[in-house]
Amino acid sequence: MDVSLPVTAGAVISGAYFGDKLSPLSDTTNMAAIAAGADLYQSIRNMLYTALPAFVIACCGFYALGSHLHGGTGAQMTAIAVMKSALSQLFWLNPLLLSPALLVFVGAIKKWDSVIVLVASALSSIVLAVLFQDITLTDIISAAINGFKSDMLPGLQAVMLDEATARNINVLLNRGGMYSMTGPIVVMLCAFMFASALDVSGALAVILRKLVKKLNTITRTVLATICTSSLLVACTGNAVISFFIVKSMYDPCYKEKNLHMVNMSRAMESGATLLEGLFPWTISGMFMAKTLGVATLDYAPYVLFNLSCLVIAIIFAIIPRWTGFGTRYVTASA
Repeated sequence: MDVSLPVTAGAVISGAYFGDKLSPLSDTTNMAAIAAGADLYQSIRNMLYTALPAFVIACCGFYALGSHLHGGTGAQMTAIAVMKSALSQLFWLNPLLLSPALLVFVGAIKKWDSVIVLVASALSSIVLAVLFQDITLTDIISAAINGFKSDMLPGLQAVMLDEATARNINVLLNRGGMYSMTGPIVVMLCAFMFASALDVSGALAVILRKLVKKLNTITRTVLATICTSSLLVACTGNAVISFFIVKSMYDPCYKEKNLHMVNMSRAMESGATLLEGLFPWTISGMFMAKTLGVATLDYAPYVLFNLSCLVIAIIFAIIPRWTGFGTRYVTASA
């Protein structure tokens, strides 16, 4: 449609992160709560203070940006219509195919075990693919390992496609598989080794021990958590690693000030997870750039949800000076 790719990528990533932060099936949401020692669903509810306003700001921002963008030409819109028609011939599209996604949604609402929900969703997808798409189980296993290929569809030869449409469909469909993640996995292993070196050498602890002594207010404690999380994800390339390092550093500060650990979880998510995809050398940054076909630094200014959420988290770190809104404290019943 000839619409700005960086803006489109920013909108896609913003929506993905909004869902990610409010999903009990999200890996980073789970790990942030586990690392902080907070209940998962309490952590998600506390994240609403920053996520909902940031989502509204992002929607308004993208509406403003979109009103100044121009759509595709008549020829481009015609090509899109042809491509949609071809896809409808290649796949049998019906509402029942939404059941794996619905299963995940219901599992999240009902607080079912996340591993069981994800496995059940994957298995139901396999069954639906065999029943409705006329694809063999062998091809499904191959797609899981090496990625999906359009020639796995038996009806491909029967659909008369021009060269441009065939090329667009291949670009859209031919991807995925475990082998496509080898690059990020290597980076993750390097990040763990780097974090281990920081921990074993004690270099990071020496620097931050002096910082912790100056955290004599709630505002300084929460701001330091956000900043340290951002620094660590930039250094290690992985948000999950930063969670446990930050927890070991600032745990005494939170307990001393009777701050509930959901505050730490939200601060770590705001500083680490939401910014991870904005650094080109992180796992998330590489994955998004490769998947969306837009360089990390090109889409970074347009990830409005992430940036707004960070700013709102900083505001909530400052307002305890005047009000306790958005900051939870440990009580006798907590």
